[in-house]
Amino acid sequence: MTANKLYEIPTASSAYFMLRGAKAPMDNLKLRQAILTAVDRKAISEGLLSGTCASTIQAMPSNNPAYSPDLKDAYKFNVTKAKKLLADAGYPNGINLTMVLGQGTEPPFSIGNAVQAQLAKIGVNVSITTAAPAQGLVDFNAGKYDMYVQSATGQAASAIWYQRVMQPDGLYHLSSGSPAGDQFTAAVNATQDPNLKPAQNQSKWDTVNQMIMDNAWGAPICFTVNGYSFPKNIKNVENMGWTWGNIFDFRYLSASKG
Repeated sequence: MTANKLYEIPTASSAYFMLRGAKAPMDNLKLRQAILTAVDRKAISEGLLSGTCASTIQAMPSNNPAYSPDLKDAYKFNVTKAKKLLADAGYPNGINLTMVLGQGTEPPFSIGNAVQAQLAKIGVNVSITTAAPAQGLVDFNAGKYDMYVQSATGQAASAIWYQRVMQPDGLYHLSSGSPAGDQFTAAVNATQDPNLKPAQNQSKWDTVNQMIMDNAWGAPICFTVNGYSFPKNIKNVENMGWTWGNIFDFRYLSASKG
């Protein structure tokens, strides 16, 4: 009898920490940068979630064409740096902010509470309101809250994900109200030119991802990890999952003798 092997495969469905950038005080770039620098994504991924959500600095996983392999993390966890950025933003004595979380949603609900505790260490005091998930999203979009943690479901086409989550006319429209919003929309649209060669397309995506990093509209915390148990003689399990979602496809599997 062939023993089973457990495969743990990250998907492109992320827990995304969102910052409302269109309304004071969150229109302050230094403040947003301080907040993101104070968030310890690795601790959330490995400690709080026991590795079931893989930490990330980009919205797309490494096997996705929209991933930028050379992108540097501008917001590595650093409490000292975060405090300085907060002071540079004009809040040396701290600031009170708000967050809405969807009641009963996991892991976003637990992540939001962990972020609250982490931000308190630099003087950012976050008041959390819980709401029905749909209502929480509506209220965040309406500008009633400064922060939100959402399960941002992956999309088959990367550009659709960016359009839904980041662009001014999207579902979450993190760049709404920002002068960079229109520039960001143009950058995403530029990746859709069918005449682009792979290297050219990579350059376009690098521009998109650098804009997200520079504007600090929010940050992905981690990707959901799916677990599959198969006999060891089953091949290609690692490539079975559709990385943009939680879907798997047995058509790509094969079996070896043994």
